[in-house]
Amino acid sequence: MKYLDIKGCSVIDEGGEKKGIVENCIFDKKRKRVYSTIVIMRTPMVHSYILKFNDIKHLGDNLMIKGKLFPVDRSVIAKNSTIMLNNYIDRTIIDSQGNAIGEMKDAIIEEDTGIVKAIICSSGFVEDMMEGRKVILVDKETIFGKDKIIIKDNAINIYNDMSIWKLTRG
Repeated sequence: MKYLDIKGCSVIDEGGEKKGIVENCIFDKKRKRVYSTIVIMRTPMVHSYILKFNDIKHLGDNLMIKGKLFPVDRSVIAKNSTIMLNNYIDRTIIDSQGNAIGEMKDAIIEEDTGIVKAIICSSGFVEDMMEGRKVILVDKETIFGKDKIIIKDNAINIYNDMSIWKLTRG
């Protein structure tokens, strides 16, 4: 599944009751894995919860809870914004030689494990229209740095929609 496909998704319980929407994902950049989602519920006040990634099931436009929502204070989320996957959207991607490849626009996450399998890269509007966006496979050498994402020089790039479909669906 793609990160931007689940961000903003409604979170429902097994009875179909809406519990909130996905605001972000907690990302471990060393293990290249999403461990939890941040779910917000808007009542007269905004309430925030953490939901373990392996406690959700993707159902089209909704995520169904298989586990428990854990309340979390909004100030804790704000103080830890650097571990949110959204923090890497629009971050510059470079190769190990320092050559700019483009910007990260999305991430492909393995639904069962939360492992980030690939990042979707834009090289600019014209290149996106002419060639499509690149899908760069994430491996143990990929570095999600403070300012940039560094990939190895011979990282595998995938360009066509069918390859993206296979990677996201299995």
